[in-house]
Amino acid sequence: GQEMIFVERVMPDFVFDSYPGQVPSGSLQMTFYFADEIPATQTDYPVRTYGPYTVTPETPYIIIRGRGRVMSYQVSCTTLGTFWRSGKHMARIAIDGRPF
Repeated sequence: GQEMIFVERVMPDFVFDSYPGQVPSGSLQMTFYFADEIPATQTDYPVRTYGPYTVTPETPYIIIRGRGRVMSYQVSCTTLGTFWRSGKHMARIAIDGRPF
């Protein structure tokens, strides 16, 4: 556990759907959080926030360029009446040395 990770980009995998007879539309917001340790409280370790990034059905990838030992993300919908589901997200990740 001495190495950090570097996340360069994420390829989101969302399926947008709609009611019958309507064109799928809408957008999502993805926010990524990186930390050097797993924080037990809000004040334990600084958490770096990247985003929010807008994801639509046409979004091929999101360039993040975040670094940390742990990463999490949050997805929120910004459009009422939008049905979406999450698939398998892919990311370009590399080992990025030791913490500061």
